[in-house]
Amino acid sequence: QLGFSNCIEVTDLSIKEVAHNCPSLQQLNLNCCKDVSDASISIVPLTSPNLKELNLNSCGKITDVSISVVAKKCKGLRILDLTHCEQITNASISLMAKNCRDLQQLDLSYCDRITDSSMSLVANSCKGLQQLNLENCNLISDTPISVLAENSKLQCLNLNYCRKITDLSIRAVGLHCASLRFLRLDFCKQITDSSMIVVAHNCSSLEQLDLIYCEQITDLSISAFAQNCSALQQLNLENCKQISDMSISEIGEGCPNLKQLNLNWCNQVTDASIIVVAENCPNLQQLQLENCKEITDASIRLVAENCTHLQQLDLTCCKNITDNSISMVGKNCPGLQQLNLDWCKEITDISIDVVAENCISMQQLKLNYCRRITDDVIRKVAHNCKDMKALGLRETAVTIPEATTVEGFQTIRRYYRQLEIQSIKSEALKVVFMGTFLAGKTSLIQRLKEVYLEEPCAALPTEDDRTIGVVVTVLGGTFVVHDFGGQPEYYPWHKLFLTEGALYVQVVDLSDPVETCVKVLQEQLNILSASVCGAVVVLVGTKIDLLSESELQEKKKRVEASVEHWQTSTRQRLPGPVMTHRRSWQSHMQDAFYS
Repeated sequence: QLGFSNCIEVTDLSIKEVAHNCPSLQQLNLNCCKDVSDASISIVPLTSPNLKELNLNSCGKITDVSISVVAKKCKGLRILDLTHCEQITNASISLMAKNCRDLQQLDLSYCDRITDSSMSLVANSCKGLQQLNLENCNLISDTPISVLAENSKLQCLNLNYCRKITDLSIRAVGLHCASLRFLRLDFCKQITDSSMIVVAHNCSSLEQLDLIYCEQITDLSISAFAQNCSALQQLNLENCKQISDMSISEIGEGCPNLKQLNLNWCNQVTDASIIVVAENCPNLQQLQLENCKEITDASIRLVAENCTHLQQLDLTCCKNITDNSISMVGKNCPGLQQLNLDWCKEITDISIDVVAENCISMQQLKLNYCRRITDDVIRKVAHNCKDMKALGLRETAVTIPEATTVEGFQTIRRYYRQLEIQSIKSEALKVVFMGTFLAGKTSLIQRLKEVYLEEPCAALPTEDDRTIGVVVTVLGGTFVVHDFGGQPEYYPWHKLFLTEGALYVQVVDLSDPVETCVKVLQEQLNILSASVCGAVVVLVGTKIDLLSESELQEKKKRVEASVEHWQTSTRQRLPGPVMTHRRSWQSHMQDAFYS
């Protein structure tokens, strides 16, 4: 037995050494060893013909060449995993069916070249097959599955995304596979109650049933499972929109061992059935109720009281949920690892504080669009929940820059530590002046100094007064002004200073030809939008005293049109452009702009 699972550094060279020196090898696990290829796997069967188990999951370089050698030489093979070996075709699997008749487990998920041809051979030859995974093998139809059901002793069958599968083959599975424990049919949209009722009546040992997006399924078949499959532990009914409280209540009463229940987007489900589940399924670990908009605190409080082993709770868009129930979840379910409260707008720091205090194993917390969540509680989450991997804070009152949240939770934790020592705290607004050489940025800043610092007006800069790179000025503790040099050679450096939370003043020299104004403006906006999403921009036109009133209005119209076109094409949201002399910003600054 030899295992190299997730050893991504393993190559053909080392596997060849194994092949030459381990003639008694019976189990070889190379899961995710992506550099292993036919060159080494073709040798293994030659030196280890007694191989019983071979795992090549996600070894994308493997083809029919090596699998054919395995099929010919290792006739006692019982377990074969070729998940995501997308170059595998019917050729090697047909050979496998003819030679490896003792095969018990076969995983061909995401081998999307496999068709009915090879699977029919497997069905007829490998009569001891117990586990078959054909997820995303979308060329498979009812024919081989029906034959397999009649000939084998199937216990686990995964046909997720096999969209050609219908009631015909699933009825055969129900009739002939009494020992079936796991059945996965996600996105098999042709499946109806007709076949599911047969499965429910004959497969009483069923432990997992996945019917995600099987939109024809109704309460009728789910009630049948509740009445006949008391061993059921996992039930996934996401987007089965015909499901209601009637069948879910029966599941709660009839399946006391239930551990996972996914009812996302089953919008007929209400508190009534979830209360029954909470009262009768104390071992519940995962509950998913996204977009079940009738769910309230009443049922979630009972879940918290009775299902204390809860590890995952999804209440996305359950807008009636408040701190009342989430506080109880935090208090009673200390093993909680995933909590999704996106769009639960009544949630505040109060309940999340309880969660942070007690659920220290939390790995994923989503609070997007919970606008009453603040830094105070997220600082506590960062301190207590050391295992956190994902934290959703979009559109909350939290001040963490988006660039920080993207970097991951450890970066968020460092951010709060830095805030505590006041290493990055600032009360001043960052104002960035952008524009080309001689547009008038520096002159505009000098006028601002006169207003805010009450200094005598310095002489306006001339063409020889060149801003080098970036000049930073603090105005009275209110503004930190960045004056960007307008020469193109400085543009790459400007990107280092483009950050969220700043005000950007885009200065345009209206004395230039309108084509130049438009070109320069769009170039500057492109630079900004590439670095800062949704930046706040004030557009200021200068040197209007050099224009007649008609010229000014024409240029203003053209520039405004170009900005609107840019906004549409780049889907940016900017304030309307400001193109006026002595009428911009606040009234006490009306003399700060020059012509």
